[in-house]
Amino acid sequence: VGRAPSLASVLALPAGRHGEIADYAASWAAVTLFAQHPAYAAVFTTLEQGVLGPDLNLRLEAMPGWDRARAEQDFDAFTSEIDYGWDFSRMAIDWSPGQPLAGECVVAVNAARGWQNSGLRSAAGERIAFVATGRAGVGTITDTKTGAVTPLETEANGISLEWYRGRPLGRLLVGQWLAGGAGERPRFAVVADGAGGEFTAPANGPLFVRLNGPPGRLAVGDGAISVRFRPGQ
Repeated sequence: VGRAPSLASVLALPAGRHGEIADYAASWAAVTLFAQHPAYAAVFTTLEQGVLGPDLNLRLEAMPGWDRARAEQDFDAFTSEIDYGWDFSRMAIDWSPGQPLAGECVVAVNAARGWQNSGLRSAAGERIAFVATGRAGVGTITDTKTGAVTPLETEANGISLEWYRGRPLGRLLVGQWLAGGAGERPRFAVVADGAGGEFTAPANGPLFVRLNGPPGRLAVGDGAISVRFRPGQ
């Protein structure tokens, strides 16, 4: 209960099952992904101009540039963190494998985007240290008495004036994509956060970074925070 299905399960739904609330919601999520995500919008626009018949899935698979594996991963990422005002252009994820961390490497974390591929990858059990510096904009605050608008800036520890999903707004998050299993859906797992520290990578794969905040407010983000990664002890 409360767990989103895979994209494969949605595409396998028989005709007429959209009347079930859970199936309707999952189908809505798939259509929204295809219609708004920059990797699929053009393909889907062309597809839906034709007859929406029982061969829709076959026609989807035959569209130029269609990558089912990536679509399934993008659908999992969308449904695992779905929230109001989701901005697909700013939440689109680069799933590139990245390079091993051989020495120090500096990564800029854009305040106006969701999970960003750091360009680095780690092996499960690898220790990695990081230090974050700089400030970035995360919106504005309006004085209720005077109407004055003040820019909100954050450092890597975030600002406790506002919280999102249990962490301060603007706090640096370092994550990895976990494939799931044993009843768990694939998802991003936060492996470290804040201005610095050391962590053990839970999985093989890229390191992702972002500043904490609602997906619908990424457009007000401004600037970037710099993160220096190095092999840990």
